[in-house]
Amino acid sequence: GAGPGARGVIVTTATGSERWDGAVLAVPAEDAAGLVASPDLASRLAGFTRAPAALVYLGFREDAVPASRDGFGALVAQGEDVRVLGVVFESTVWSERAPAGHALLRCIFGGGRDPDAAALPDDALIAQATRDVATVLGARGAPVHASVVRARRGIAQYRLGHRDRVRDASSLARGQRLVLAGADYRGPGINDLCADGAAIVAEVAAW
Repeated sequence: GAGPGARGVIVTTATGSERWDGAVLAVPAEDAAGLVASPDLASRLAGFTRAPAALVYLGFREDAVPASRDGFGALVAQGEDVRVLGVVFESTVWSERAPAGHALLRCIFGGGRDPDAAALPDDALIAQATRDVATVLGARGAPVHASVVRARRGIAQYRLGHRDRVRDASSLARGQRLVLAGADYRGPGINDLCADGAAIVAEVAAW
């Protein structure tokens, strides 16, 4: 746990307590809520939620999915006749992710739009992903590789009023020499998190 001390933060673990100048809570907000000593801050952190996600990785021979050679990926609009939320062209963005002559696709299921999809069995998810990439990208035939990775708390959910909730929680945390870090607050993408890291370093340096 982490609570305010006379000159900083007292961090308590199974082996004892130590005083620090401050602490960065770089864990999901739902976990952070159980770590802080302040009930006000804990209740605000508990209000940030994440939706489950399942990532289905499909490998095809490159000529079976020529659309994957161009661009970063594809997002699917709500109401389309597929269940996948989006597809990232992994081997186009990162060439070492697939052997020569092959393409690797990352298919994203679940999220706030369709959380039940993330709970489907692996074989059902792989079958759904295979059908969906045929529809969205024109992929032909069966994949030569298929695997599933799941995240129970995968995609941070930003509801109306999110910035105000972030401002209030961050202000309370700052008063206790705590900094909130991670996808729950200021953006879920890699670029967002890199920018967030720079802002967090600047705040810690200002103590």
